[in-house]
This record gives sequence, C-alpha cells and structure tokens, in this order.
Amino acid sequence: MHLLVLRLKKYGALDACLFVAALALFAVNEHLVKPAVLGAASANGSLAEGDSAAGFSFVELIILGHFNDFLGGLAFMAYTNLLISLVEPRFRIRNPFIGVAYIFCCGLFWEYAAPLFVPDSVSDPWDVFAYCLGGATYWAIMGAKKMIQKRTKSAQKDKPAHMKR
Repeated sequence: MHLLVLRLKKYGALDACLFVAALALFAVNEHLVKPAVLGAASANGSLAEGDSAAGFSFVELIILGHFNDFLGGLAFMAYTNLLISLVEPRFRIRNPFIGVAYIFCCGLFWEYAAPLFVPDSVSDPWDVFAYCLGGATYWAIMGAKKMIQKRTKSAQKDKPAHMKR
C-alpha cells in the first residue's frame, strides 16, 4: 500500500486531479448545463420541430453533443497513465503523439465497434475528433507542467546558497 501512495505522489498526482476534474465537469455538464440548455430551447420554441439542431447556437451544439466526449478523451488519458503509474511507472505513455493515437484508436472502438453491442448507440466521427481533442488537451496540460517544473528548477539553481531550502 505504501508503494502505491509513493507512486501516486511521484507520478500520478496530476493524472488523478485531471481525472477527477474531468468527471466533475462531466457531471456538471450532464446534470446542470445540458438540462438548462434544453430547457431554454424548449421554452423559446426551438424544439417545436423535433430534435433538430436548427434552433441551437454553435456553442450549444458543442455542449450538447461533444463536450462530454472531449472530457472523455481527457479523462481516459489521465486514467490510463494513472493506472500505469500505480503498477509500473516506467511504462507510462510519455509521447503526446502516441497518446493521441491511443485515444484515436479508443475513439474508433467507442464509435464504431461499441454500437454493434450497445443498443441505441450511434456512430459519430465528430465524437472521435472530440476524444482526440481531449487527449491533446491532456498533453498540453502535461507540457505546461513540465515547463513550470523546468522554470522552478532553474530558479532554484540561480538562487544564492543561503536562500535555497
């Protein structure tokens, strides 16, 4: 157990935070934002013609149709690296291109193989794009973390000896 905690602190803390944040945003979108957007559309008569996209703005269409998929790509990349960190950290996915390719393959499965097994599921190529965008956002956050760590180490190195911890 102690080894798992050490590995989580050293390798997976940001992954855990990103995973939890993506799940929280998913819940907020699913249970608060989407019903509010649909309620507003229903109140102003946009949905009178059926479930057509004609009455929605671009942002509303993204929120209703693809934001959760974006969060899924981000969450799944964080979850994958979190699990790998707990088992064998040296096998973490470190290359952004491999990471996005991994999410792309997962997206293809979710959108084209899963509908064969899951009733009422439909394929949408834009969802695959949203998953990949979420995965790319994961890598942008990880790149920003590396840059901040580099600057912090550089600033520590430049301090006089009596000011270092």
